[in-house]
Amino acid sequence: MYLAHKFLILGLSFFIFACSKTSTPEKENNTLESIKTIPVIKDVGAFSGLTSTKKQFSNNDLKDIPSVVYFMFTTCKGPCPIINKQTETLLTEIPTPVRFVAITVDPETDTEDKLLEYSKTFTFKDSSWIFVRTHPDSLRSVAVKNFMVGDMESPMVHSTRYILVDKNAKIRGYYDGLDSKAIEKLKQDLQLL
Repeated sequence: MYLAHKFLILGLSFFIFACSKTSTPEKENNTLESIKTIPVIKDVGAFSGLTSTKKQFSNNDLKDIPSVVYFMFTTCKGPCPIINKQTETLLTEIPTPVRFVAITVDPETDTEDKLLEYSKTFTFKDSSWIFVRTHPDSLRSVAVKNFMVGDMESPMVHSTRYILVDKNAKIRGYYDGLDSKAIEKLKQDLQLL
């Protein structure tokens, strides 16, 4: 009797264990999808400016395909040339449709004509890379309130981070443009949007 009782308990334990380990492909896919989801940080919010080709550009232009936004200025001798060269490389490496938007933090100097001249110094010439000038009075708000980077007191002290924006104009992540690991993470996250 004792031995039969032991086999019964062992059999029930095996049955419960086996049932708990089986899962449907749908359940496994849902789990994988949840792991791959990048959380929404915030909506970009309304802003506007002019591109280097003197076309209107606003938060609505960040829709339809993922965008990577960053701040720079044409006379920068520090990180801007490195970030812009990195952007040029990324545009050739990323297989998915993506738009890079460089917003100047020096709209007084960086007129639309100056931005156009500057954009021509790069070998990558495509509508996927847009240089934008906001109105000088709205720059602080665009950088700090819309994109949560920079310094409200001194916009020239700008961030070296790329800001990942999904096709619904929602911020999904920040990546240090000077860090190779962060750049790899940006490339991976772009594949998920």
